[in-house]
Amino acid sequence: MALRIAGLSLPGPSETLSAAVSLAGVPGRLGRLLSEVEALLARIDRVVDAAATAAATAQQVADQARRIVDAYAPLAGKAAPLAEQFVNELSPHEVHAAVRLVDLLPTLSTYMERDIVPALGQTDRRSGVTGRVGCCRRRLRPARTVEALAPAGSGPRHNAETNCGYAST
Repeated sequence: MALRIAGLSLPGPSETLSAAVSLAGVPGRLGRLLSEVEALLARIDRVVDAAATAAATAQQVADQARRIVDAYAPLAGKAAPLAEQFVNELSPHEVHAAVRLVDLLPTLSTYMERDIVPALGQTDRRSGVTGRVGCCRRRLRPARTVEALAPAGSGPRHNAETNCGYAST
């Protein structure tokens, strides 16, 4: 029961005891609350550290990407018109055929080196021509001749006596 002294209401003994009991539990609650705050701060520190690491890694990746883009931008600028022409002029069927041909290149290369180039060299020797195949092929580009395809030292060389107009190789 409350006491009144000089117009003021003061709590009675039971209310004072109840308030004292409540206040006695405050330090324990404050201790638990501080422990929870410390644990939360530790988790926040770990999250901040992880975020800083992620940001540094992202910056490194962005820097590397920028270096790559800077290095290949001139090439991309030159290749863009060629790629546009390639896309505009080739049908899907032609692209598929080109991919199949590229897949066959290792086999074709083996056949060329093993079978075709040596056979053409033998044909050239049998015809009596001592220079390039068919010799006077000035109209054709020299890189298209059989000797240009043959491995070094595998076939006859140009003979200046044939006077075909090719420079000696």
